[in-house]
Amino acid sequence: MIVILVFGAGLRFWHLGTAKFWADEDMGVASQYRSVREIIVERIERSQFINIEPPGYHILNKVAQVFAPDPDDAFNSWLGRFGLRLISALCGILSIYIMFLLGKIFIDKTYAWIPAALLSFSFYGVFYSQENRPYSLVVMLTLLSTWLFIEAFFKRRRRLAIPYSFSVAAICYMHYTAILTPMVHAAAFGAAWLLRLKTPFDEYESTRIDRWDVSAFFLAGVGALILFSPWLPHSFSMAVKPTEYFHSAKGPSLHLSYIHFILAVSTYAHFGCGGFLSIFTYGLLAPIGLIGIRRNNSSLAALGACFYIVPTLFVLLNSYSIYLQPRYLIIVFPIHQLLAGAGIVEIARFASKQLGRLRRLKFQRMKIFTYLIGAIVAFLFFMNLIPLRYYYANQIKCSSENFAEVQFCEQYLQHMVSALEKNP
Repeated sequence: MIVILVFGAGLRFWHLGTAKFWADEDMGVASQYRSVREIIVERIERSQFINIEPPGYHILNKVAQVFAPDPDDAFNSWLGRFGLRLISALCGILSIYIMFLLGKIFIDKTYAWIPAALLSFSFYGVFYSQENRPYSLVVMLTLLSTWLFIEAFFKRRRRLAIPYSFSVAAICYMHYTAILTPMVHAAAFGAAWLLRLKTPFDEYESTRIDRWDVSAFFLAGVGALILFSPWLPHSFSMAVKPTEYFHSAKGPSLHLSYIHFILAVSTYAHFGCGGFLSIFTYGLLAPIGLIGIRRNNSSLAALGACFYIVPTLFVLLNSYSIYLQPRYLIIVFPIHQLLAGAGIVEIARFASKQLGRLRRLKFQRMKIFTYLIGAIVAFLFFMNLIPLRYYYANQIKCSSENFAEVQFCEQYLQHMVSALEKNP
């Protein structure tokens, strides 16, 4: 695990301050050098020259001004760009360790390193950890709140209900769609309670949700709601069409394939390794892992399934789905990696069992199992390495969706310049 953490940290710190900021990062810098009051007011008024997500990340990242006291330092200094992206990088590293903790629950202690390793060299895990944007924090808080959720309400460590409330409130202050995380938890808890599913009490024993668990979960939800209540009215007033902000970019933006999806399938493929083969690797590994988890513990399987079902319903019922980009549903990403890790174990276990029956093979079943896990993880590593090499070589930060989006970003920036000229 130490090797995985060091390797993941190396990928996230490599060239962290080298790439120039892209459009959204530029607006993030503009926000972070305003006062806290101005940051909040601009988001209430929906200013077209700043990011419209809640103010949490931009207020938190004001501490980075230690590295870049002046906006010129942020744009023109390697240290300034490094500092403004540092929180994202640190959250990306912490996510790897929390993934390990979840791996011990969803898989077992022996193979909990597998999903942690997948996240450590994940292309999108590295990419979002190198942005002056809230997505890396959303990933970390999704993993943390999910671990606290399981420990507090499935394993009955109810004292963790308080930090769970804080983690849920914190994630809601980072991005509007991050509210899907507590919605997923609520759906999974409801399913486990109403269907009387077994919950993982400890390593050897399962139990079922009782009325005290229900009370604890309800109070934790109320606590999170109270913590988020100052921003709640502004969340419900969210009704912004991105094309109202950049009309000149409307044409190319609507021709990008990743924007046109009815279901969230393209999002789940997107959160693989940044390539077309994601559908045939992570896209298959995750459901196989979910099947294996269901065999061991039905409540954990319900929780994993809800991370797909709730965002999919959100996409289907949201009138602005055409404007949703995969990164807006970033809460799916870490669980997709977790379930893919479980899928690797399931495939290796099944294949080693079948190959172990062949008398001509002299290898023991355990050796075959180990070799298969190593081979699959190595294959996924090289699949992620291809876009990572391209990313490091070209330092393109125009888009976290598609390298072909350069034309869209150019037109967007041209619009922003002309708008600024009209309204300095």
